[in-house]
Amino acid sequence: MKKLLFTAKNMHIGGMEKALVILLNNLVKEYRITLLLEENDGVLKKMLNSKIKIEEYKVSNNKNIIIRKGCNFLKRFCWTLRNYHRYDFSCSYATYSVIGARLALKGSKNSTLYVHSNYYGYYDGDKERILDFFKMLNYQSFKKMIFVSNESFNLVKEILDIDDKKGAVINNLVNVKEILDATLEKSDLTIFESSNINVLFVGRLDNTSKNFDLLLDSFAKVKNNSVRLFILGDGDYKTNIISKIKQLNLENKVTLLGEKINPYPYMKYCDALILTSKYEGFPLVYTEALVLNKKLITTVPVSDSLLDIKKYFECVDANSEDISIAIDNLTKEKIDYYVDFDQINKANLQKLKKLIEGDGKNEK
Repeated sequence: MKKLLFTAKNMHIGGMEKALVILLNNLVKEYRITLLLEENDGVLKKMLNSKIKIEEYKVSNNKNIIIRKGCNFLKRFCWTLRNYHRYDFSCSYATYSVIGARLALKGSKNSTLYVHSNYYGYYDGDKERILDFFKMLNYQSFKKMIFVSNESFNLVKEILDIDDKKGAVINNLVNVKEILDATLEKSDLTIFESSNINVLFVGRLDNTSKNFDLLLDSFAKVKNNSVRLFILGDGDYKTNIISKIKQLNLENKVTLLGEKINPYPYMKYCDALILTSKYEGFPLVYTEALVLNKKLITTVPVSDSLLDIKKYFECVDANSEDISIAIDNLTKEKIDYYVDFDQINKANLQKLKKLIEGDGKNEK
């Protein structure tokens, strides 16, 4: 049985981390997996299959730069001595993790860098900053790079000078049964008054990517007095969100629900979901909305050959006027999507397994 190494930051609640749980729980059926975390922490750890081995690689944050660099160099040297090309496949899963990238490159000859976000959007199209970011991760040394959508790949492939042999597009997997089963868990759903149109945001409270200022400015322009916004998640921007809600006099229309390990009962019983991000790789909320037959308003019309978002959702320009109009047009009318996620999952898993099997024998 082949040995796989995945490196990540932690297992706190987040779209990338949830996608990792689904991916590893699928792969552990056929491979021996080690998950190396910078912080051996996070509620999503308990959702991982017990056969997955979890290890911690904690970097030093000593204020003395000489001590910090010395400790980190020695630790990396010792780890490399024990694990150099020990694995058949290694993957730096948290794109932004520099140490994760370094360790994945040492772990096997068959190394992969997983790119979860749209870094063209993140760096506002600044080619030099995009290139500097990926150079910091030593992207040229990875055998492969995986992107979660065609868009996130196509926007940077020329900047990074990579082609289809180096870059692969593999969407995040979807566990339909797990989502549907999770909707049955008891939760306080009395917050959703049946006489209102209840709109839900699910995700990290971060304005840089999630664009909460735009979301709240849009809701301030909504004319339909029966619309309510619920924000499910936690993050550094929470205090700013609370202040802006007061500033815009939205206290009676916007409710913060905090972080929930299981968001699915709330997603099932709301009338619509909303995403006003500046950029995304391929958000889990898209596939979750399709599984739960939910309307979704989004400013990120990410499309893929296997799943065309524009076909299903209301894609609008990222301005408060267009977003508020889309919200005003929402109704409680039910919809019924059908997407063959079993087939899509099989296609994506097959792509990944080809990369895993790529080097044949384990070379130490």
